Amino acid sequence: MAGSVSSANQFAVQGLVTPLAEYAKTKPGMVRQMTNAQIKEHQLYQEQVRLREEAINHYAMANPDKIYGQVVVDGKLFATVYDSGSASTRYNVSMTENGKGEDLAKARLADIARAVKGEVRYSNFLPDFGGRGSTIPDDVYATLPKVTARPFGGILEELTAIADQSRLDQARANAF
Repeated sequence: MAGSVSSANQFAVQGLVTPLAEYAKTKPGMVRQMTNAQIKEHQLYQEQVRLREEAINHYAMANPDKIYGQVVVDGKLFATVYDSGSASTRYNVSMTENGKGEDLAKARLADIARAVKGEVRYSNFLPDFGGRGSTIPDDVYATLPKVTARPFGGILEELTAIADQSRLDQARANAF
C-alpha cells in the first residue's frame, strides 16, 4: 500500500489523511477488516505483553543493578552503566552488544567514553536518569509471563496473504 495507518479510523496517503471508510469505498480490496478471532488475538497479545512488561518492571524495581560507572561530559551525566552491563543514556550511541556482567559494563563504558570523549567515573556518581537497569537472570526470566499470541505484524501478514490470494483468484477468473 502507498500509505500508512495513522490511527484505527484514518489512513494517510501522500500526506493526506482519509477516513478508512472513505478509503475503502474508493479502493475496494485495499482495506480488509480483521475478523473477530484476529481482533481477540491482537487484544490477547497486547494483554500478554502488558503483563510481561509489568513483571519485568517489578523485578527491575525490586532488584536494581548497582552503578558500575558513569560517563560525564562537561560536568553533565551522559550515560550510566550498571554492573550487569546494561546502560542508560538519553542519547543515541553505539555500544557493544557482546558479553554480560562486568566485562560488558567495562566495554560499554569504554565505547561511550571514546565516542563522546567523556570522563569515566567509578565513584562520586551524579544522579542518574531515574531508570535503574536490571538484568533478569535466566532462571527468573523463564518464569515471566509468556507471550504466545501473534503481534499485529503477524496478523497483518495473514490479511495481506488473504488479499493477495483473493486478487490472484480474481485475476484467474477474469482470464478465462
